[in-house]
Amino acid sequence: SLTSRRSLVRIQYCPPDNYQHNMYYVYVLQNSQGILYKGQTSDLIKRIQQHNDPNSSLSYTRNRGPWTLVYKEELLTRSEAIQKEKFLKTGKGRDFLKAIVDQ
Repeated sequence: SLTSRRSLVRIQYCPPDNYQHNMYYVYVLQNSQGILYKGQTSDLIKRIQQHNDPNSSLSYTRNRGPWTLVYKEELLTRSEAIQKEKFLKTGKGRDFLKAIVDQ
């Protein structure tokens, strides 16, 4: 939101209806053995399809599926998505995911 310095009135910016902003996603997939895979992308549906495609070039997930989405978060920039992905791969991030997945 923008703030006018004179009147301190907050103005909410509303983009036009045809405005498209690319969102970035950090996501976590789980397979039937309970293995979690963490990643980030700008096209979540396409990326999940790639992970579940046995002919995909994604070597880690190719023969370990099927994969199910268990967590996603929308972020405004790729760098934010990369930072969140890195966090999810830390001890605190794994604890965070464990609490979500075990619900």
